[in-house]
Amino acid sequence: MFNFFKRKEKIHLKGWEKELFQNIFRLLGTEYYSFEKQIAEGIIESVRFDKNIPDYISFKLNIALLNKFEKKNEQISIIKGIEVFDKTTNQYKSLSIDLGFNLILGYSIHDILNFNPDPNKINVASAYRSFYENKDFDKIKSLFTQEEVDLLNVSEIYEVPLDGKTYYHLKDLEDGDFLGIDINKNIFKITHDPFGITIQKDSLKSFF
Repeated sequence: MFNFFKRKEKIHLKGWEKELFQNIFRLLGTEYYSFEKQIAEGIIESVRFDKNIPDYISFKLNIALLNKFEKKNEQISIIKGIEVFDKTTNQYKSLSIDLGFNLILGYSIHDILNFNPDPNKINVASAYRSFYENKDFDKIKSLFTQEEVDLLNVSEIYEVPLDGKTYYHLKDLEDGDFLGIDINKNIFKITHDPFGITIQKDSLKSFF
């Protein structure tokens, strides 16, 4: 679902997207005000449909507003259990919304290309949000203070085995190099050309 490099067909906005999603986030409460606000300001520029994922549409976002609202350390999550009245089938249908980095990413619903919602008939009584797990991050989460966790983009953390030892990718640097850490909280700059693993003396905070 989150393979953004896969080719997608760009399709036009149908005119109801802004009203529908603003209304949904308004009903979900103040916790979601940032999403309501970014939609109101016009962050959704167009929608993209991938025929390999027939019930999912992703959003192409306005770059200036993406930069304004993005929080890189926010985990990817999904809101499920939203019920929206579909005028095509004359019944309520279950809709899910994907969020990540404090941005609205897309949504899914059955028979998505024929979906014609009534933006004023929404039920969020059974709505709930769940976060996608990052098991690699869970292995090293105890190494960090809460202040340090807040600096990290959890979705970018993953294991990298090198020279018989496991490192954890923390952040991309220039030219394919990256910042890594081991289970003893030693921080390393790892370069690929030439290959090198160099321990760093500076604190984690200094790299962010």
